Amino acid sequence: MSDTAVTKDIVRQLVPFLSRKGIPITPENYRIWFEYFLGRKEEIKKHLDELLAADTVFSLELNEKLYEKFFVRTLGPETTEKVQAEIEAADTLSRKVSEMVINIMKDVLAGSESSSGYGKKLQQYMGIMESSSGLADVQTLLSKILKDTNETTSQTLKMQKKLEHSSEELEVLHAELVNAKNDARTDNLTRLWNRRFFDESMVETLKQAKQGKRCSLLMLDIDHFKRFNDEFGHLIGDKLLKHVSKSLRNIATGDARVCRYGGEEFAIIHLSADLQQATALAERIRKEIEEVSFTVKGKDVDVTISIGVSQARADDSVQTFIERADSALYAAKRSGRNAVKTEKDIQVSAQDNKD
Repeated sequence: MSDTAVTKDIVRQLVPFLSRKGIPITPENYRIWFEYFLGRKEEIKKHLDELLAADTVFSLELNEKLYEKFFVRTLGPETTEKVQAEIEAADTLSRKVSEMVINIMKDVLAGSESSSGYGKKLQQYMGIMESSSGLADVQTLLSKILKDTNETTSQTLKMQKKLEHSSEELEVLHAELVNAKNDARTDNLTRLWNRRFFDESMVETLKQAKQGKRCSLLMLDIDHFKRFNDEFGHLIGDKLLKHVSKSLRNIATGDARVCRYGGEEFAIIHLSADLQQATALAERIRKEIEEVSFTVKGKDVDVTISIGVSQARADDSVQTFIERADSALYAAKRSGRNAVKTEKDIQVSAQDNKD
């Protein structure tokens, strides 16, 4: 395979990979991972393989350390032109689409009078297109352009076809980006949202709470999961996690975001429920898990879940919001498991101990 073909093949892998891992496409990050996929530097390949195997989160600080470790001392007289040329080959999809549509609009303008109503509209759209920042903006603008093109004379029919083809390509590219983003935030085993999505959503949730919106959090834990794993093995344990995840997904709908928090623990962020409503949801979940049979080797096995519930406050941090739900969860465990407790139960217990 030629060097050009190798580079193109790496580029096709690299942008979706960086998106899934949440790594910004900067010259430094691109250079690190281009070399990783190229595989010609054993030290880089081995070190990054170890980080990937440990499911490491590539923070801004870690990215900077990786670049300093592998390239700051070895870059030497090499200019940044080569790196920049490689990065341009892997430009973001939204940028490519914007440029594609702008070029088509220029073709249309070349064949129409700029003083006409249609020409003036296209010039206006092109200015908006050049300053747009995302695929969604471009897609909306394409719809407007298509509408105006449909209203023009038959002389624009050829350009209309070009725009329609561009719109179809845009839909495919947009779907690819959405899928890549969702894959990076989805738990592989349960197909629920993962911890990364949970952390991002908690920040958004507290912003809404500060604006007066009612938001709640449910922390859930499968009772005696370790004992279950020890008795039946990890493969059956994984099957149980999928079983519980399916029930959670079926019951917690609408504004409820169901996440795998870690191990046998789950979390549900509800963007439109107060404490009472979230507690009612928790009770439905508890009963469903208790009543739906789980079969191991032809035998029904009892499965229960404990749940803690808290409601977001205007002065909450992510930590305090989670801590109240977590404390309620442990209170449910201490009460005998297969129970739902809320932050109010914690307050009552604290008051009783004080008295």
